[in-house]
Amino acid sequence: MHLYKYMPFRESFFSELMLRATPLHALNDPFEGLFNREQIKEMKVSISNVHGLTNYEESDEYNEEYDLNETIVHLQQEFNDLGVLSFTEDYTNPLMWTHYAKEHSGIVIELDFNQALFTNSNKTHAGRVCKFAHNTLFGYTEFPQKVRYRRKTPRFNRDDIFVSQNKYEYQYKKFQEAILLTKANDWIYEKEHRKRQSKLIYRLKKMLPVFEYLRQFLS
Repeated sequence: MHLYKYMPFRESFFSELMLRATPLHALNDPFEGLFNREQIKEMKVSISNVHGLTNYEESDEYNEEYDLNETIVHLQQEFNDLGVLSFTEDYTNPLMWTHYAKEHSGIVIELDFNQALFTNSNKTHAGRVCKFAHNTLFGYTEFPQKVRYRRKTPRFNRDDIFVSQNKYEYQYKKFQEAILLTKANDWIYEKEHRKRQSKLIYRLKKMLPVFEYLRQFLS
């Protein structure tokens, strides 16, 4: 799979080959990573439908409102610690050239996700060499996931979709994934694929040549 990334022109990029994973709060959609109390309540009901109540939830000390608030704080902190690398299927969109390539003065790079993308890629996921094979919370990998564009925010009342059958697995993994990979229909023109990982700068192992017309333009 080949995807593309718009960026301002920076001559040092071609010698350093680095990409920055952007924190959610720094992305241009103000609703990135936002969720509400009703979504958390639905998720908790779905989890209890599959695995039953925990001992704490069945005890006299259980405070539903306190537990809900603690879950919200915990999830928000995880989102705050997350970085996003965004790519697109479309390298000719004039709006994205304006928004992400410094008003048509930047470049687009092409990335081949059939190969290991980053240096120090020494793990394996789905038969491919990668840097981030697995992570308990977010399942970081080198392979971007396609963003879904919807008119409404996700609902979590389908325990068959959002709840792991393994009761010892982190149960909010698919909740986080749905929040991060769902955007409003207004953004559909971006045809985005995104990678979720920590807020770091990653050194690329290799990069396909910039399109010929861009090389001619920059020379």
